[in-house]
Amino acid sequence: MDAVAARAGAGKGSLYRRWPGRAELVADAVRHAMPEFVPPPDDGDLRDQLTAALRRCADDLHGPSGQASRGLLAEAVRSPDRRRRAAAAGHHPLTCPAPSSGPRGAGSTVSPG
Repeated sequence: MDAVAARAGAGKGSLYRRWPGRAELVADAVRHAMPEFVPPPDDGDLRDQLTAALRRCADDLHGPSGQASRGLLAEAVRSPDRRRRAAAAGHHPLTCPAPSSGPRGAGSTVSPG
């Protein structure tokens, strides 16, 4: 938090007013830096759509924000409390928009419990 505050030219107190801890700050930074997910076109083949969606998620995890994303995933696995706080805030590090294949998947997301 010290390095972030110094780079931002702000005090640590201002960071802690916005984010309760380092993980929450990193999660917001990752969400901001990740490209917007554009679901694959609905071609009627759910398997191809899921494969394309998962490939995109994998590409994002290996992209510029990938290291931070992987760290958040590891933190969520290690800390049930942090996982619950993220879920309560509406965030889960493994959430990816699900491809729509007719009415059963329209506009939904896939997120592990």
